[in-house]
Amino acid sequence: MVQVKSRDWHKMLISTELIKVLIHILPAHVTCSNVPCDIQCRCWENAHINYSVCSGSNLTEIPNVPANTNVLNLNRNNIMRIHSRAFQNLNRLIELDISKNRLNHLEKESFYGLGNLKRLCLQNNFLSYKSTFPKDIFKPLKSLVYLNIKFNSNSREPDDFSDETISDLISLESFELDIADMNAIHEPFKSKFSTLKHLTNLTRGECKLSAFRQRTFINVLHLEYLDLSTCPIQWIFNNSLSKLRNLRYLNVSNMNLFIDEYLLLFNEVASTNIKQLVIANTSDCVISKFPVSVFKVLNNTGLEEFYLNNNVFSDATGNQCEESIPSSVKLLDFSSNRLIQFCFRMPFLKYLYLQNNSLGSFLQFKSFMSSPTTQLEFVDFSFNFIYELKFSTFQRHTQLQTLNLSNNNLHNIDFDVSNMKALKQLDLSNNFIGTSSQDNMDTFTNMFEVSGLRIDLGSNVLRCGCSSTHFLRWMLNNHNHFNNSNAYNCKFDNGTSILLNNLGETVLQLEKECDKHVVIIIVVTIGISLSAITLIAGLVYRYKWKIRYIYYITKGKYTKLKLAENNKIYLYDAFISYADREQNFIINECIPNLEETGNKKLCIHQRDFIPGEDITLNITNAIHDSKRTICIITRAFLDSYYCMFEFNMARMESIYSRGGENILFLVLHEHITSRELPLVMLEIVQRQSYIEYPNDEQGNVVFWDKMRETLT
Repeated sequence: MVQVKSRDWHKMLISTELIKVLIHILPAHVTCSNVPCDIQCRCWENAHINYSVCSGSNLTEIPNVPANTNVLNLNRNNIMRIHSRAFQNLNRLIELDISKNRLNHLEKESFYGLGNLKRLCLQNNFLSYKSTFPKDIFKPLKSLVYLNIKFNSNSREPDDFSDETISDLISLESFELDIADMNAIHEPFKSKFSTLKHLTNLTRGECKLSAFRQRTFINVLHLEYLDLSTCPIQWIFNNSLSKLRNLRYLNVSNMNLFIDEYLLLFNEVASTNIKQLVIANTSDCVISKFPVSVFKVLNNTGLEEFYLNNNVFSDATGNQCEESIPSSVKLLDFSSNRLIQFCFRMPFLKYLYLQNNSLGSFLQFKSFMSSPTTQLEFVDFSFNFIYELKFSTFQRHTQLQTLNLSNNNLHNIDFDVSNMKALKQLDLSNNFIGTSSQDNMDTFTNMFEVSGLRIDLGSNVLRCGCSSTHFLRWMLNNHNHFNNSNAYNCKFDNGTSILLNNLGETVLQLEKECDKHVVIIIVVTIGISLSAITLIAGLVYRYKWKIRYIYYITKGKYTKLKLAENNKIYLYDAFISYADREQNFIINECIPNLEETGNKKLCIHQRDFIPGEDITLNITNAIHDSKRTICIITRAFLDSYYCMFEFNMARMESIYSRGGENILFLVLHEHITSRELPLVMLEIVQRQSYIEYPNDEQGNVVFWDKMRETLT
């Protein structure tokens, strides 16, 4: 007898594709133990299991097959009834598939003699739950662990399956059936279901269940796997799912819940032993902003895989990206939504699926992850309309192994890849990439040796010109690390394209042509330069006194203008630039110490900006009307688009409107390393135009004295 583990029932289905292949390969009559099969069946033995396959043979009756058959496949025939004792000689049978027939009649002893049967599939027939399953029909099936009777309703409304019939299957572990919609009094799984102590897997076929009520699952409390993915659930009641303490997998896709019911569902799930949760294809008109409070509800569960694909979420950012994904969750799937914003703390997540969204504009300036460290190994950003990525997007992804950026609009690899030392697969196919920077090529070369990185540049249009020769030569030297490189296309400056099926020859030809061009360009450039120098020298000598006169006159006017500007009366002593997260610091520290104590007038955007005015105009006016601009530097400041806009506008004000006068002052409110600072900000820090906030009582006194002195 073959022993079967119920937890792996879904792995035990006969492979339809394998059977199709074997039917074509095997001769018409292969025998099992020298007993011939029916002429319309095929038989063979594999790994000591005897198979008899009679699928798609237009059978109308149960055929004769060898008595030692272990697996009998009768699907896709025209069998209408199973007579009494039709299988009485097949006491070694462990799997029987009669799906996709025309069954509409079963007799009481239809399954007589099948005491060793483990799996029975009767799906896609015409068996009425109320009239075609006689009492005690399943009584001979003492060893049955898997029963599939789904898609069997004669009407559009599924029948209520008799619990008297099912109660004979004392070993049943997995059950697939159609589910009717019961009212609040009757439950879809009646009292006799409670005798099935081993029933752990339940999968729906046709389903009309519209609510999870307190008694919906009262008789199937041992469930571990529950698939209700086509049930039109509209209502969730308290204590409906929470009774399923052993539940590990739940699929409730295609629901139609409003936000209160949606949150109640997670409160119910939080009381189970859930490991995998699937909530896909929710209604178009229900929830567009993902309720991040869900993560807090699930924070203390053991949830490992969370599928939220094919929904209508457009925003999943939390409170300024500070919400954390539960630490137990290793896989998060937000694919095929309508996301234009996505950002969470995810220090423990390993697999992230975000394909088929619209995150391109968001990722150009912001990061999708706010935690300082991450364990991400797989990220999929394909089909997201990405034109450009923020340079630091993947700087903290030291464990990332697979990155999919295919089917976007990238023109360059302009994001930092230097820290992705573990990267093994980088998919950049179906973009508009023509070449790469030397820094990235050097980094990739190192990764080829360390992690064995493979890159896919398929369906890009690479450049074939003198400016990209070094890139093509690099590809040639590392051709083993590019997927299907023989199918890449290369486009010349004149618009013609070629297939790089002989990359070496193409590179040699380009290098020869470009060497000639370089010599010609150098000679012409030298000639033009010498002519220009001679001409300029002659003009300067001829008009030397006039040039001197204009220089001194201009210098005098500039000095007077600068004095006038220095005496300008500003509307504010300082404009304070800060991220919204530092609002308390501004209200509780800056305003009392600088305005109230220091008698300085500050411009605070939340207080002093003109309502209804364009925000960029408010910012430039505030900087122009303030004597100084003070930036409160935090990580949130560096990640904020408008904070960096204010910083750069203050730099431009200093250069072009204040004659080079330094009006920009930086306050480092958090400890930030030099590697985290933008280059232009690092230059200002290195010139000592900054001060660190001490955050202690004595230091604060000195700090605010320095601030008042600076504004004076």
